[in-house]
Amino acid sequence: MSLSDHIEKLDKDLFLFINQAGNDVMDPLMIFASHRGAWIPFYAFLLYLLIRVYKKRTYLFFITVSLCVFLSDKLSVYLKNGFERYRPCHNAELAELIRLPDGCGGQFGFVSSHAANTFGLAFFITLFLGRNYRWLPYVMVAWALFVSYSRIYLGAHYPLDVIGGAAVGFVAAFLATVAHRRLDQRFFSNEIPHS
Repeated sequence: MSLSDHIEKLDKDLFLFINQAGNDVMDPLMIFASHRGAWIPFYAFLLYLLIRVYKKRTYLFFITVSLCVFLSDKLSVYLKNGFERYRPCHNAELAELIRLPDGCGGQFGFVSSHAANTFGLAFFITLFLGRNYRWLPYVMVAWALFVSYSRIYLGAHYPLDVIGGAAVGFVAAFLATVAHRRLDQRFFSNEIPHS
C-alpha cells in the first residue's frame, strides 16, 4: 500500500469513527454548530471586543474581515472544483455506512469552506485581539474546531477536508492581516498607536 493510499484509508477510517459515533442527542447540537446563522450572537460579541479596543478604527476591520472571509470562501471553492474529491456522502463505497442527520450538501468536499471560514476568522481575530484578551485565542480555536468537527460528524467532510480548510483559512487570514496593516498605516499612521 502506497503512502497516499495509507493516508486515504486513515482519513476514511477516522471519518467513519467520528460519524458513526453520532446519536440522536448530539445531532441537534452538531446541526446547530454547522448552521452559520447560529453564530450571529458570537460575531456580535467579537465586534463588541473590536470596538472596545480599536474604537473608530473598527470600520477598517469590516473591510479586512470581509476580505478574509471572501478569500477563504473563494479559495476553498476553487480547490473543491480543482481537486473534485467527492464528499463522504457522495462516495458510493460509504453510502450505506454513514449517518446524515442534516442532509448531504454539494458534490465536492476538499477543502471544507466551513473550516476555511472559521479558522480564517479565528486566526485573524486572534492576531488583533489576542494580546488584549488572553483567553480569546483559546475560545477562537475551540470554536473553529467545534464547527469543523461538526462537519465530519454530520457526514459532510473527511478530516483531511477540514485540515485543508484550516490551512486555507490561515492563508486568507495572513493576506487579510497584511492588507489591514497596510491600510491602517496609510490612514492612521499619524495617530497614537493602539494598545
